[in-house]
Amino acid sequence: MDIIYAKKFRIPDNSANMIQGVNMVAAFNTCGVRTHAHFSVRPGTDPVQYIRLHYGVESEDAGNAVFAPASMRGLRYLKWLCSCIIRHDDAIIYTREGVEAQRAVWLRNLHRPRLKVIHEIHKFDIDIRQDTPEAARERSRLRKLLSNVSGAVFIDDILRQVACDILRLEIPTHVAPSGFNPSCIRPCRPPVSQSPIMLGYFGKVVASKGLDLLVAAFRLLPGMYRLRLVGDATDEIRKMLKGLAGEASERLEFTGRVEHAHLAAALDETHLSIIPAVSQTLYLSPLKLYESLAMGLPLVCTPMPHLKKVLTENEHAVFASSMTPETLAAAIRRLGEDAEMMRRMRDANTAHSAHFSWNKRAEGIISFIQHLGR
Repeated sequence: MDIIYAKKFRIPDNSANMIQGVNMVAAFNTCGVRTHAHFSVRPGTDPVQYIRLHYGVESEDAGNAVFAPASMRGLRYLKWLCSCIIRHDDAIIYTREGVEAQRAVWLRNLHRPRLKVIHEIHKFDIDIRQDTPEAARERSRLRKLLSNVSGAVFIDDILRQVACDILRLEIPTHVAPSGFNPSCIRPCRPPVSQSPIMLGYFGKVVASKGLDLLVAAFRLLPGMYRLRLVGDATDEIRKMLKGLAGEASERLEFTGRVEHAHLAAALDETHLSIIPAVSQTLYLSPLKLYESLAMGLPLVCTPMPHLKKVLTENEHAVFASSMTPETLAAAIRRLGEDAEMMRRMRDANTAHSAHFSWNKRAEGIISFIQHLGR
């Protein structure tokens, strides 16, 4: 089997989208599928070294990846995509962005009508359940797109259910949550002391990720708690979060950007990983969830139904009872002040993470694809 991973990869780029895409290219190859990908490389960047240091991926695991100069990126990529489709009459075209799925369908119909297109869906741009003209247009666009692909992969079971119910999908579907790379995400060194209690958040530090809710909850915690924010943070967002923290700002730490391969070291001796969100209706399969499990971090989460599909309450995580700072603070205290529960949760989460490596994810998708032809 050949997979053409139809995505405009860029190097350097440390976004979650890139981390997942690069690791999935490697995982498909590791699982025995010849995978073709196109990377645009900025001048002065060694792509082999970059993907090793930043994603934990060796160049030999990147399969038939092409590393091309960043100049004329769009034209180089389109030429590569057309060439791959013309040369492989039994390949799978794998897409993540809607624009790429539409392009893949058009090129397939033009050159290789037998090729299968698999489209991976991470979210809807708007709530397609709404009774608005905008939602109606989005439903129409999605129906047209998905009616032309061979199958759809969803990162979340609730997301798939909404799509099937609202769009009345007639194509095969598969659920594949995000994952982690065991070669660069290792168990953290556990804390040697129960005080102070270090809370950890990692990822891009922006309000849209639920940081305002987290910091508002942190402000309510007693002085024995500290909060470490690991990731890019502008001066503006630092100032905003410090203002929101009030007197607790003295216990607020900003590490700045940490390369992905060094993430576990940055979270050593962290007691809890906090996963906040801004809405209970969002579809969520965040990298930080699976990486927290792999690092053996006890979890406190806002009450997302999607996360409860993955985590067993009180075994893998403690969930806040609502989306308020008060209930999130109470959930943090409940776990943070129970040393025995934290110890059990570290062991349980490390074991649970074995189900969510990128290779496990790739194996499930490959099996799904193979059954399409039966």
